[in-house]
Amino acid sequence: MLELVVVLDYAHWHLVPALEARSLQVAGLILMIVGLGWTLWTDQRLTRHFSQGLESRRLMTDGPFGVVRHPRYLGALVTKLAYPLVFASILGWVILPLWVILVLRRIRREETHVRKIFGGD
Repeated sequence: MLELVVVLDYAHWHLVPALEARSLQVAGLILMIVGLGWTLWTDQRLTRHFSQGLESRRLMTDGPFGVVRHPRYLGALVTKLAYPLVFASILGWVILPLWVILVLRRIRREETHVRKIFGGD
């Protein structure tokens, strides 16, 4: 729902026209492409990993997981950062910290779960 507000700002309201700079919007598009590409790479690795069955599961440390501990969340955060840039929305900049807080909370919960399964690995 909040992303819809960002699109409405761009499409109708134009609350801060100064944000409508072509260079910012191009930077946002580049971030969007990078974030989506990163997420697709991560999802491809996850699909391959989980197709092996639960009995052979191990902690993933290669591919995007060799770069950052939570690559899917990184991809999501990069695309969320791209939204206010692409859509030149002050509302997007207001919403972004809320989204970051939600993702960080989820990461903490997931860390607890992963530690129960894999211990110190």
